[in-house]
Amino acid sequence: MSPIDQYPDLFKPEKWFGTTDVQFKLTETPPDAAFIGNVNIVPRVGEKWVMIFAEDWQTWEMPGGTLEPGESYQAALMRELREEAGAECTTYQPLGAWRCYNHGQPYQPHIPHPLFYRYVVTGEVNITGKPLSLPGAETISKVEVVSLKKAVARFVKQGRPDVAALYEIAASRLK
Repeated sequence: MSPIDQYPDLFKPEKWFGTTDVQFKLTETPPDAAFIGNVNIVPRVGEKWVMIFAEDWQTWEMPGGTLEPGESYQAALMRELREEAGAECTTYQPLGAWRCYNHGQPYQPHIPHPLFYRYVVTGEVNITGKPLSLPGAETISKVEVVSLKKAVARFVKQGRPDVAALYEIAASRLK
């Protein structure tokens, strides 16, 4: 069965925030760096998976966020992982990207608009500290290293089967 058939919630077209049409696609290479506005990582420690708990939204998440002005997606990936999970990435591989088309105002003036990508990778990480509590950023209250089954169950329970699918696809690429 193809990933598209196995994980329809990940691959179906959606609208985010009422203004942005998005659709996910698996990829072996990153999108054009000039169009990457956001990054995420499906992080693992050995055969276990890292999840972060965003206190502000009371939800489990995968680390990631928006690029800062002039920042490369690689630097943003490392920064977001350090800020949100207290972790450092040792290796990573592309998973895919959401192609996003924003019909509204730009989220930030330095982010590509109207077309941009939210690029997703998976990678091996080392947890070296605690999440940073930075002004204006979300509060991460927990970082947990769990089994794939537990990660998937948590994402599905909170209505995020698309993120659960990313963790399952990342795990399947390890085999």
